[in-house]
Amino acid sequence: MSELTTAPPSRDRGFFGHPRGLATLFFVEMWERFSYYGMSAILLYYLYDRTADGGLGLAKPTSAALVSSYGALAFMSGVLGGWVADRLLGMRRAVLLGGLLIMCGHLVLALPGGVAALLVSMVLIVVGTGLLKPNVSSLVGELYAPDDNRRDAGFSLYYMGINLGAFIAPYLVGTLGQRVDYHLGFGLAAVGMAAGLMAYARGRPRLGAAGDVPTNPLRADERRRVTARAAAGAGVAAVVVAALGATGNLTVPALVNVVTVLTVVLPVPYVIMMLRSPHTDAAERSRLIAYIPLFVGAVCYSVVNEQTSSVLAQFADKRTDLEIFGLTVPSSWFQSLNPVATLVLAP
Repeated sequence: MSELTTAPPSRDRGFFGHPRGLATLFFVEMWERFSYYGMSAILLYYLYDRTADGGLGLAKPTSAALVSSYGALAFMSGVLGGWVADRLLGMRRAVLLGGLLIMCGHLVLALPGGVAALLVSMVLIVVGTGLLKPNVSSLVGELYAPDDNRRDAGFSLYYMGINLGAFIAPYLVGTLGQRVDYHLGFGLAAVGMAAGLMAYARGRPRLGAAGDVPTNPLRADERRRVTARAAAGAGVAAVVVAALGATGNLTVPALVNVVTVLTVVLPVPYVIMMLRSPHTDAAERSRLIAYIPLFVGAVCYSVVNEQTSSVLAQFADKRTDLEIFGLTVPSSWFQSLNPVATLVLAP
């Protein structure tokens, strides 16, 4: 263990020529994506299937809107998760807390609690994904010295772990959820996240000091100011939710509208803040500017890619011939096609 934690990153080639810590993060993210995409593979069907078949019996448009909002909020919460890691917890603790919240979210879905359980699970998984997803990726970068030319290849290898989990999940979670019981499928997703947490706990010594402390911790005066602002924001949000509920406007379309506005408004001040930050040097600022058109391209890609768990999932379920060689395949299996392409092409 002493050798693992003290060896210079440039000399550590224990995982396919890369630092051993990459193996830890590879399996953490593989199992986290297994849990997330396993849940996503059956969530829409759980929402609109009849109650007699184990679903919630919601309308199909409402179900698709909820699934889409779920995914959008999970990605947007990375902004908050990155801030919490940088200013409060450090990346390693943020990843651990995020994984625990995700596992709890899947466990809540595994219980027959109806719409109330769905909403609680949404909050837990959204917050947990925001804590885990950006920080485990940042930890990958921390494994390499600034001049280490293995970094890009390391991220490609790490990305294959993501897609390996996404590829396996529909066959296991999807089959169990659609053919046996939805709650058992969500329970298997929770088991997957638990496996990721075990891999993380066992492999943490391989990460050395990477992400162990916040990179820009809050000072005492900043903590008081942030606490006051957070309390004020939570109070305003509670008042708005209560007012919408009292007037009968606390609906799924209202949620979709709020999420849509946030997706458009949030990136602009965030990029401006990074460009104007005193912690951003000239080289980083030029790279951030160069990233903006790539960001726009990534948005266009995600607009299509994120239809897999809503529009395309419904198409696979209702308008696709699922018979092959006399067998009926679960419609959730189609969600493995995207990761298959990535696994083939990433190398």
